Amino acid sequence: MSRIFVASLAAAAALAAAMSNAGAHDATRPLPAFDPNAEIEDAARAVNDNIIEAKQAGVGENALETARFVVWLNLAWPQHDVTVCFWNGTTELQDFVMKTANVWTEHADLNFVYQTDGKNNICRDGDPTSADIRINLDPDAPLSLFVNQEGNAEGAWSYIGRVSGNPKFLVSMNLRDVAEARTKNMLWTLHAIRHEFGHALGLMHEHQRALCDPWFDYEKTAKLYGWSVEETKRQVGKFSDSATQYLKVVGDYDRESIMQYNFRKEQFKQVPGQDNPCLRETPIDDLSEKDIEGIQVLYGVKPGVAAIASRSSAGPDLVPAQASPEEAVKVRADLAKIQSDLAAEALTGNRSGSGDGADPVAKREAFDAVVSSIAAFEDLIPPR
Repeated sequence: MSRIFVASLAAAAALAAAMSNAGAHDATRPLPAFDPNAEIEDAARAVNDNIIEAKQAGVGENALETARFVVWLNLAWPQHDVTVCFWNGTTELQDFVMKTANVWTEHADLNFVYQTDGKNNICRDGDPTSADIRINLDPDAPLSLFVNQEGNAEGAWSYIGRVSGNPKFLVSMNLRDVAEARTKNMLWTLHAIRHEFGHALGLMHEHQRALCDPWFDYEKTAKLYGWSVEETKRQVGKFSDSATQYLKVVGDYDRESIMQYNFRKEQFKQVPGQDNPCLRETPIDDLSEKDIEGIQVLYGVKPGVAAIASRSSAGPDLVPAQASPEEAVKVRADLAKIQSDLAAEALTGNRSGSGDGADPVAKREAFDAVVSSIAAFEDLIPPR
């Protein structure tokens, strides 16, 4: 089956570990010093911490899974048409970016809508809701375009999924180097665009699996980027142990994924007699077969396009990205009912409701904290 990491079900924990991946996609270029997703990451981490505490207090797994699903609903694009606009750049450059990005939509049941009446969509000044994805192509763009993102005008990056629609930010994807890079390094350019649009669809970094962690030479990578070793591990190392239990993975690791950086050989440890499972000898610039299968699992198969079915299905714990409005309403109602039931249990002092003897007041308070942190997280995400 496909192997894409996805912001699915328990995306709060996934984000807490992976939001820092909204950065440059080529390991020869440093990520921006300012993390554009820091506020979202902090909110996601709070949800995750409260879920862990609620579990320790005795709240049942079904209730916690419902809470995680509500968070996931805030991140996935519910519609098939994801709109795109440009702050700048020539029409020819904009067309080039979209032609490159559309490899994702050739296979999955979704579309990047970047034109209106045959003309490319231009982001409206002061209006962050001009489109779902709002792209900067100008290396000399005024800093005012990066309001609330000071220090993040450099590098190539994208917000994860629907975080792109946060009205606090004007730019949701930065591709400032594409104009120059495509005349000098087409491989870097194609990888950059496709990688960042993968993030915009909710995909995480492939190389942050635990499998690759022992192979990275963090000291050499830190020197290459001018980072500390700690920062290097945060940017390219494995997802945190507290988050891995919530990450929903579609299949096995894919070394050829577009969601993995084109790392240099010297960024990995050399172990005599052992082959590095995470080092690809040849840089890539296009989707792998597993990338294609994964995006089809998440968003459905494009009508008239053959499904990639070389592996087994994703499994019962993966929900397609396009949850219906009815499903969204139901899961929110389920969350409210769970909260109400725990409140009633606490009021009566009933310790036998779940058969675990847990303190009903502690359970209610812990789950209330989960719901409150979800509400704080939702405040950072545009309404559906």
